[in-house]
Formats: sequence, C-alpha cells, structure tokens
Amino acid sequence: MAADFIPSKRGGKLLVDDQNYLYIKVNVRSDRVNWKCLEFRRENCPARARTGVKNTDELHIYSASPHNHTSSIAKVDFLRAENAAMERAKANVSLPPRVILGDITNQLASQGHALPKTSNAFVQTLQR
Repeated sequence: MAADFIPSKRGGKLLVDDQNYLYIKVNVRSDRVNWKCLEFRRENCPARARTGVKNTDELHIYSASPHNHTSSIAKVDFLRAENAAMERAKANVSLPPRVILGDITNQLASQGHALPKTSNAFVQTLQR
C-alpha cells in the first residue's frame, strides 16, 4: 500500500494512505514506525499502520488494520491546499492573504469541496 506525508500543524508529519485515511506517529522502533488513525479518539477507530524506518524513495505501508469510519478525502485535500497556501505566503510576503484565500477556495471548489474554516480564521492563519 503506497503512502504520502502531509505536514501537521505542530511541525510533525501525518501519514496519508492511498485510501485517504490520516495517521499520526505513535512510536519509532529500530525496524519500523507505528502509526494510529487520526480519528482514534473521535471515532474510536482501531486502525493502525506500520512503515519502515529507512527513508526510501517510495513510502510503503507494510500492514494496516481496517477503519470503522469513512475516509476524509475533503480533509486531506484541504490540508494539502492549506500547506500549499502557507508555502506560497512564506515565499511571497507581499501577497495579500485574501488573494491566497481566493485561490485556495477556487482550487477546493474545482475539486468539489468547500473551505472547512471560516474565511477570517484562514486569513488569520496566513497572516501569522
């Protein structure tokens, strides 16, 4: 099963599998990294995943247990768009946050999603 990383708000990494489920890191062993579902408290989800420790070109989930909820494609798309907006704001400080907000809103709308935050909260995040 292939996987990818998304930066988290606290500086870590979230693991995203090919079915758009999000995982957070639990612990690192000498031969593997253990992850648990991001919804483990809210949904009481028992899902866990295991990846290798070494940084290889392709991230691979070796084993994963089933989830008891649906995947959150909209949340994954928003997190990716939000991270892209943060990088754009850092690279171009003179660009107004409302312009970036408009671009992100259009990008999410083209994918069939809405902005999960209020626009003022998102602008404040970009300003920080």
